[in-house]
Amino acid sequence: MRILKEEDWNTTFGMALDIYTYKNFLQAIGRYPAFCGEKSETSSTDMDTICRRELAAFFAQVTQETGGHVPNDPVPEFRQTFRFVREIACQSNPAHCSGYNLACSSALQGKWFKCPQSALTNEIVYYGRGAIQLTHNYNYGRFSLAAFADDQVLLLAPDRVAAEGELAFLASLWFWMTPQNPKPSMHEVVTEFYVPNANDLSRNLVDGFGLLTNIINGSMECNGPNDKANTRAKYFEGWVEFMGLQDDAWSKKNRTCESMQRFDMAGSSGSRTLYYQYDANNDDIAKERADVKAAEDALLKAAKKLREFRRADPDGGVYETKSGASYVGPLTTLLLLAISSLM
Repeated sequence: MRILKEEDWNTTFGMALDIYTYKNFLQAIGRYPAFCGEKSETSSTDMDTICRRELAAFFAQVTQETGGHVPNDPVPEFRQTFRFVREIACQSNPAHCSGYNLACSSALQGKWFKCPQSALTNEIVYYGRGAIQLTHNYNYGRFSLAAFADDQVLLLAPDRVAAEGELAFLASLWFWMTPQNPKPSMHEVVTEFYVPNANDLSRNLVDGFGLLTNIINGSMECNGPNDKANTRAKYFEGWVEFMGLQDDAWSKKNRTCESMQRFDMAGSSGSRTLYYQYDANNDDIAKERADVKAAEDALLKAAKKLREFRRADPDGGVYETKSGASYVGPLTTLLLLAISSLM
């Protein structure tokens, strides 16, 4: 990445855990090339500034989620990023955070993203993990679908998000890049794709860093004074200076969400229809699943044909004609075809 090189990464994040490497960050971005890679057609801001803005906003929110929060340290507080990967209050006693599993019993979220028995008994808890703390079964399930084409992978093993560096970043980028009606994605806001309608404006859902905080934790930190929201804004101020964004108009606007209400379905993002398409052509896992499905179908068809030919060819062996030529009976042929489809 031209804007942020590996040597800059290593000197910038002095408190980061070993899992948060530059390589893992780039690998995760490789799955979301629009991150630091696009802007609205109506934006007059140059692409380098957009990228520096997106990095500053992302790192500021991450610092609030997984930062050290140590005042008067040689490493400035806004750069104490990536200090943790698991929610502090939960990692030593996950059952203490069992409230994150309540949606497992929901008639809607519990059905769409079915929790295993170990989650229903709180042996597995969907507490915060990753750079931006991923929580709840519905977020683990949705992210698992995006990453593995299977919601159960991370519902069964949520701690992979904390144990594997690329997933720790990838989960956070998924949350950053993915709109979840009625909310826009944070990426859409930073890159100026988000355009508030009259309903949004009446709820003061306007452009700026504060809107990102509203997307992450609006019900708890916005529409009133809040220390955490103010801390996020303070970290963003530090990153704005660090990234040289003092003249960027967007970075100066609405840094807190104190006067912002919650998003609703009448807003510009809530009123649109989203379609999620999985790109099977560029994913090895999806190809493997398709191959297995094709093999299963071939076996089913072979079994049907075998029943049809059984009476006509009970032995299904290799036969020799009077001229000395040989041929394979239908039963054997179908078995070979079925087996070859699995190779």
